[in-house]
Formats: sequence, C-alpha cells, structure tokens
Amino acid sequence: MAYDLVEPNLPTHKEAYDQLRAYGFQTSMQDNVFDSLSSVFQEIKHLGETRGGLPFNTDGMVIKINDRAIYQRLGIVGKTPRAAVAFKYPAEESTTKVRDIV
Repeated sequence: MAYDLVEPNLPTHKEAYDQLRAYGFQTSMQDNVFDSLSSVFQEIKHLGETRGGLPFNTDGMVIKINDRAIYQRLGIVGKTPRAAVAFKYPAEESTTKVRDIV
C-alpha cells in the first residue's frame, strides 16, 4: 500500500493520500485529519479495538502533522521525522499446535 507521495505542490498529507488514490494506488483508507489531541487518542483506541477486522495486518499507526511545510521545517533526527510518531499496539498472540515434525 502506498503511504506517501513526493509532490512539493501538495500542501497537506491528506491531499497526498487523496492524490495517491486518484493515481490508482491502494492506500489503507485510514488517513484522517483531527482537530484535537483527544480526537487522536480516541482514534488510537478505536483502531486498537477494530484492527482485527481490517483487510490487512497492522501493528500500529503513524501520527503526523498534516501541513507538509511544517513537517519539512521540523526536520529529521537520524531516520526519525520530528513531525511524526509511530504508535505500536501490543503484539497479537495465539497458540499453535505442532502436529508433526519431518
């Protein structure tokens, strides 16, 4: 799935996701814009509760500043952008029964 588009004329990440879809790329369809930090925390909780029903596996979500100019100005430290943070959910666990070893 596509998750970013290097296009300097697009002012927001939301517009980049919309453009990716317009080009025919598949995206997670989980891109949202929030107006408060509490809304972001609600989405983290919601995705944690519903991620098992998604048509793909996910172990977390990336939260980033929508404004691409601000995103660029904040820069990168090592490989980590200052304007984005990854939230990881606890690992899913299951039991496997070994029936035979050949």
